[in-house]
Parts: sequence; structure tokens; C-alpha cells
Amino acid sequence: MKLKYLLAASIVSLSAAAILPAPVMAQQITSSIQGTVQDDSGAPIPGATVVVTDTRTGASRTTTTDAGGRFSAANLIVGGPYTVSANADGFEGQTISDINTSLQGATGVSFSLAVGSGTIVVSGTRATVTQLATGPGSAFSLEVLENQPSFNRDIRDIIRLDPRVSLDRDDGGSGVDRISCLGGNDRGNAFTVDGISQGDIFGLNDTGFSSRSSTPIPFDAVRETQVQFAPFDVDYANFTGCAINVVTKSGSNDYHFGGFFEYSDNGLRGNKVVADGEIRNVAPIESDKRWGVYLGGPVIKDRLFLFGAYEHQEAGQSQDNGPVGGGFSNEQIGITVEQFNEVREVLNRVYGVDTGDLVTSRPFTNNRYFLRADLQINDDHRLETTYQRLEEASTVADDLFTGNSPQAVGRNTFRLSGTNSNYYSGRLFSQWTDNLSSEIRYSRSEVRDVQDPIGGGEAQSDNPIPRIIVGIDNPTGIDGTVMAGPGNSRSANDLQTDVDQFRAALTLQAGAHRFKVGVEYNRASLFNLFVQNATGTLVFRNIADLEAGLLSPGTGNNQTNTIPANVISGATEGAFGNFSATGNVTDAAADFNRTIYSAFVQDEWEVSDRLNAVLGLRVDWFDGGAPTLNPNFVARYGFGNNTGFSALDPLVMPRLALTYDMDDFAVFSRSQLRGGVGVFSGGDPVVWFGNAFQNDGRGFATGTTQDAPCPAGQISVLTNGQFTGLPDCFVNAATTRAAAGLGDTQSISPDITMPSVIRANLGFTAGVDFAPSGFFSGWDLTLDYIYSHMRNPLTIVDLSQTVNPALGLNGFTIDGRPIFRAIDPTAANCNAELTGLNPGPVFSGVTAPCFVTQRDDELMLTNAGSFNSQVASFIMAKRFDGGVFTEGGSVDFNLGYAWTHSRDRRNMF
Repeated sequence: MKLKYLLAASIVSLSAAAILPAPVMAQQITSSIQGTVQDDSGAPIPGATVVVTDTRTGASRTTTTDAGGRFSAANLIVGGPYTVSANADGFEGQTISDINTSLQGATGVSFSLAVGSGTIVVSGTRATVTQLATGPGSAFSLEVLENQPSFNRDIRDIIRLDPRVSLDRDDGGSGVDRISCLGGNDRGNAFTVDGISQGDIFGLNDTGFSSRSSTPIPFDAVRETQVQFAPFDVDYANFTGCAINVVTKSGSNDYHFGGFFEYSDNGLRGNKVVADGEIRNVAPIESDKRWGVYLGGPVIKDRLFLFGAYEHQEAGQSQDNGPVGGGFSNEQIGITVEQFNEVREVLNRVYGVDTGDLVTSRPFTNNRYFLRADLQINDDHRLETTYQRLEEASTVADDLFTGNSPQAVGRNTFRLSGTNSNYYSGRLFSQWTDNLSSEIRYSRSEVRDVQDPIGGGEAQSDNPIPRIIVGIDNPTGIDGTVMAGPGNSRSANDLQTDVDQFRAALTLQAGAHRFKVGVEYNRASLFNLFVQNATGTLVFRNIADLEAGLLSPGTGNNQTNTIPANVISGATEGAFGNFSATGNVTDAAADFNRTIYSAFVQDEWEVSDRLNAVLGLRVDWFDGGAPTLNPNFVARYGFGNNTGFSALDPLVMPRLALTYDMDDFAVFSRSQLRGGVGVFSGGDPVVWFGNAFQNDGRGFATGTTQDAPCPAGQISVLTNGQFTGLPDCFVNAATTRAAAGLGDTQSISPDITMPSVIRANLGFTAGVDFAPSGFFSGWDLTLDYIYSHMRNPLTIVDLSQTVNPALGLNGFTIDGRPIFRAIDPTAANCNAELTGLNPGPVFSGVTAPCFVTQRDDELMLTNAGSFNSQVASFIMAKRFDGGVFTEGGSVDFNLGYAWTHSRDRRNMF
């Protein structure tokens, strides 16, 4: 259970609507203005002329009211101010100015025209202007973005104002904040910029974005952002947590430019802290420089506009762990600088491997670019194009273990962590008649992960470098090891992700009904090369053996048995690694695609002047590649490992939402009751499916110096003092095993179902006046209850594991816990058969010969049981006019609370 409180007050110059987290309607990158024109008796005025003008660009939209006096102007640029005028023969015209639209949903404007002539002008702050919204969420306008403190210049600092959003600092050492919505896993969230998916589609980044450390876009390019939990509009898809939507700034008829510079270093902060009653020194920090600029304006007035932004950051972190004598704040007892340098000299002289210097500082750089062009073709057609680029890289420790297993590495074993990405998009918005509009979007994203060892040497490079581990024996103290070459998980790593998206939609206003119909296409193309220990690992008991080229004679389990005690004693195998059947490691890569086809239809129905309904249906179809069938897997388990995306059944997602405007009662005014229920799906990382493509048992396999025909004892890797490379015996054993399809095989269950969530919401919003005036008047209240029922969540089971009855008490510990061991049903004299899952594998006919195997990693993606979550929240907000420090300022007070009870039956992070 999680309880979250939010209390915030800020001194800003905002409109009240800008700061309040208000309910949101749809995953829109545009806004709309709609409403009615009536006479002073309340009767509709058909045929009235309504003109909507964007004062920023001069673009105007002219429409006429229908028989019910209704009008609508769709596909407007978010923000404003807009001016809306209504005129009809025999009536006095009316113009409402200073209207700002939002991602919250359509902005409602009501006109009441009196008989007469001429025109009156009314400010939007005094006119009947409302936000028409269904579903719980929060939208944050440009004013909030510009005035709300954000130390990191990041939208996460903004959306956390909603108490249903939690930022949890990642515990993996990356130091980034992961976004949890409604108490759920951030892997179920969606993140879009101008409708372009920029979430972590593969599913390994700590941020949840396609970037590793920051949002992919300059902060100064953001016009508005929103977070939505149950948006019942059929536009929404690809999430089961929350949808985070960003729209960007555009140019206008006026030039706007600006910039910023931020700097911090050790001299600008304290150097001591009190912890546990003791005064302690604070580890030094690297200087942090961040600056950015933006510029927007017209190329051709009233016609063509540009906006661009750039942001740069240079920072770093101190490296706290290192050998004794290196000046590190956390010295690793067990390795001295002198011992490290001795190993470094031998590696360089005998093996041609340079460890690089010891690392004391880990730099970080980040460059973000954004450019947008808006072409107002005419009053009815507008074209938007954007280009976005991100370049980020930070230096990260790899294969650097501390504590009771100290290990020292040089700079060349550290790795870069980041991305280089490009995003392109084009959007055409058209108004064909007063009642018919269309939208066409296309976008492409190209993300290239940066994961290379600083010293190079990956298996796919021209000069692969083996991973070398050397024991450091300290007879009177803690032992350690020195490691050189690429890290275990960075010896063959390359991830490339391309996503193409297309969308076409038509919207028709027909009396009290607003129909929407459309299709979408989302194709992800992925290339993932991930082979651990692909350049092989050589283990030497000590520096003398390293000098002599004598490998460890051990037969212990390889990758989990390289702690210093096992290395120095000779228990660890002398060499081990993973190698492809062809000898070309890129042949082991997963190269596949996933396509989602979507169709949707929706009716927004104005049932009465108080009741509005949204009825919609969205259907997603799945297609794509399938893993290569491995007959050995079929022999072991009785089904194939070649289940792919096309095996997924279509997902049908009906949605219904209602809003009802209530009469004023007690202390409440402008009250609205909201409710809805719908099915949502998506946000599940492709990596969970991609494992079956990468690990089909045929791409690569493991070889060790235990394998025949490797001789027993210490194997030499030197001839006449020259390094001869990896021993052929264990490399050939691995390639032979891979060619025969005997590698560990991961799979997707033939009965896999795409996860989805049934989400229901009941909400209430109102103005609250506890007194006629003063502190207790003019408050805004938002109450929400959200219930989620997660269906078919993804989980993994290891098909190779079962209880071994020969261990413990018939396979169980004295306190009743099962003792699992790896099994191979095709092992000699084994007649075991997989009979089901509950939730792990259930075998019959298990005997002792079944456990004679090196197999231990046969993971299958499947579905777990359902689970539920509940979230109840309230937000009280008020804008206090009158400056605190300046004339004409204001104070916005926001108090939020969320009670969350969430369960998760998935066993994946």
C-alpha cells in the first residue's frame, strides 16, 4: 500500500485554469473550441456565423451553427489566446477574447445574443468558457512550465504535482527518477511528444523514455504536458499505467527568443553533512554546466512559422570506489594501486591489452535539438513538421564489484551509456466543411543505444579483446581481482530501434453527435545483439600465472564463480564464453519487427444540456516476426519455441464515459459528476518478447575448458612468450553446440495473451465556497476514485527448473521451501514429460538422470493471474490574487492527497 501527500504553494502570475490539474479528455496534440449560440431567451440560433481566430498567427476558422445552434472548430494549436466572435442577422454580435485552449479537451464557449445591432467584446475571463473533459488526469499549461520550479528542467518535476504520480529514484545506480502512476510499474506507461511515441519501447532504460538520462526534448520546446490515467477517448492506446503527453511550441507572428545558463560545483555547496549524529565529509562533485537557447517567429507573416530550441549539459560524477592508494573515498581493501599497475604492465606487455588508467571521474554530456515548422496553407488546412535529435552519453562502471568481492578495472573496461536518436514527423489538419475535419499524421523515430566499452574490443569489432580476470592474493587480508577487457555484458551489444507510425482520422459533427473514425499503423523494427561474454573470459589465479600464460585449472561454475577466493584457489574454470555457430557474433542477433494495426470509432453524444456521453470502440491487431524453430526444444517440452506476434489475438477495447453538470448545492457550484469504464492495453516492453528471438538455442552457446577435447589441468595461452588467443577447444565446443541447436532456448507461450486493464473511474469536480468571500471562498475541488483490474499480466517461468526429490526432505527444505534444480527431459535415461504450468513447469516421470545437464536458463514468457488496484484522491486548489513580493502577482495553492492500494503479480521489473 502506498500513501502519497502533496502540498505545494508557488508565487506565480498565472490564470487559475493554468495551474489546476484538471480532468483530461483525449490524447490530443491539438485543441478545439465548440459551443452554442442562443438568443437571450435560450433558443438556439441556426445559421449564425462563428469566427475563431488565433491571435498568435492570425489564422482564422469560419463556421456556421447548425439547427441546434451548435458550432465546432477542431485541430487548433494548443494555447492561445484565441478570439471567438458570433454574429447573426437581427442580433447584436458578440466577441469573446483571451480564450486559451488546453490538452484537457475541447474548450466550450456559449454565446447569448440580444436583438439589435453592433458588436460587444467580452474577456474570456468573464465569459461562459468551460473545459469539456472526461476521465481523471492533469494538464499543465505553458505558464505552469515556465513558473513552477524545476531544478532538472524536466517534465517529471511538473507532473509530480498530481498526487497519483510518484517519482521513485532508481536503485540500479543510474540516479534517475522512474515514474509510477497509480502505484504501478513504469514499464506500463506511454510517453509521446506531438503524438510521436518516445517511450522506452524495448524496455531497458531506467527513465521509461527512449533516452537514458533525461527527457528526449529540450524543456524550452514544451508548450504543455499532461498525465492521464483513464482517458476514455479511443485515441488512447499503448499503456496500462498512465499516458504522458507533450505538445511543443510553434512560431508566431512575433519573434520570441531566450536562453539560460546554470552552473554548480564544489564551491557552491557545503562539504559536510550530519548523519547518524556524526559530522561526515561529503564526496566531491564534478562541475555541472547547462545552457540552452530558443527562437521562434515568422518566416512569412500569417503563413509560415519556425521554432527551434537547443539544450546542452556537461556534468559528471566522482568515482568513489577504487584500489587502496588511489585517493578514492571508498577504497577497496584487497587491491592496491601498485598491484593494479603490476597487472596492467603484464597485460600490456604480454597480451597487448591496455586496461587504461584508474577512473576518478565519470563525465556526462547531453545535447538536445528541436525544430518545428508550421505552414498555414489556408484558413482550412495546416501542416506541421518537426525534427528532434538527442545525443547523450555518460561513463558508467562495468564489471566493478565491491564489498567482499573487490575488483579493480581501468578506464577501458568502463562503458558509455546513452543514446543517439532522431525523430521526424509531419501532420496535416484539414477542415473540409463546417462539420467535417480530418487529421493525417506520420512519424518515424530512430534510436541507437550507446553501450560500448570505452576501450572497444567487442566481438563484432575488427579487434575483439578477451575479458581477463587476474587474482590478487593477499595472505594477511582480503583478496581481490583485476579485470581487463570488455565487461561481461558489453562484449557484444548493439541495440537499434526504428518505429514508424501512421494515423488517419475523420471527425463529423452531426447535430448532437460528434462521430470520429480512424485507423492507425505502428511498426517497430528492432535489431538487438546481446551476447554476454562473447569475446571469452580467461582466468588466471595470480600475477605469476598471468606472466606465464597459465589458465586456472578449476572446474567450477563459470560466471557465478569468479569471486576472488575461487579465482585464487584455482576453483574457477580457466576459460569460458559464448560463441555463435558461424563464428560471426552478429548472426546471433535478434532482427525482427512488430506491427500493430488499429481501427477505432467513437460517438461523443450531447444527450442533453447537462448530460454528455462518450461511446467508443478500439480494436488492435498484431503481426510481426517469429523466432526460429528449434527441434531440440520441441523434443524437450512438446511444443515449439516459434510463437510470434501474429499468434496474439486481436484486442477489443470498448469504452464508455459520462459527464453530468449538476445544480449548485450547499457550498458547491459549477459541479460536475464524471464516470467511465474502458479497456486499455499496451506499454509492455518488446524486450520481453524479444528474448525468444535472441535466444533460440541456435544463435550461440556456451563453451568452457571443461568441454572435450580441452585437456585437464592448466592450459597455456602463450607460445614462446606470445599470446596465442583463446584456446580453440572450448570455442569449438560452443560453436558445435550452437550449430546443433543445443544452446539454452527461451520462448513465448503458444497461449500468450496481450495484457489489458479494465479501468473504471468515478469523479467529482466543483467550485467550493465555504464563505461569501475571503480565504474560504473560491476554492476548486477534484475528487477521483480509480479502480483497475489487470488481466493477463506478463510473467516468466523457467522450464528447466523443477523440484529435485533427491535433495533435502524429498525436494523440500525443513521449513517447506522447494529445492529446484535444472532438468533436461531429453537427457540419457530420462523419461520426464512436461504436463503443465502451475505457475512453474510441472513434470511427470522425473528421475535422477534428468538432472544431469548444464541447461539452466529456459525462460518462457507467459501470462500470470489477474490483480487489482484502487486509488482515491483529492485536490484542493485556489488562486490568491495580489502579489507577495511584487505588484500584480498571485499565489496558487495546491493541496493533493492520494490513497493507493496496488498489487502486482508480475515477477519482472
